[in-house]
Amino acid sequence: MVERYDSLDKHYLIIEKLSKTAENLFWINAFLSIAVFFVNDYDTIKSIFLFIFIVTTIGYFIIENYLGVFKIPEVEDKRRVHLLTNSFNVPLDNERTNKYYNNGLV
Repeated sequence: MVERYDSLDKHYLIIEKLSKTAENLFWINAFLSIAVFFVNDYDTIKSIFLFIFIVTTIGYFIIENYLGVFKIPEVEDKRRVHLLTNSFNVPLDNERTNKYYNNGLV
């Protein structure tokens, strides 16, 4: 019995990891934006929090835009090629899937 194999899993794994990193950066930013108000009397700690906030905001911006502009559309295009390959039984690329399309009509 052959197991399910999808050659695009490695691409989706990268997207998942970057999304999780962006989510963590978002929550760090949310925490720091609130925490800055509670350390108003401590200039050094406030400066450190603001510096970390700026760095994490830039990181969040870069990751989200990379995913939205480059990575996700690239993988979706590859998925469309796989769909057409499977639908018409015409190889359009050199990657193969097995049991990804679980339609009984095939």
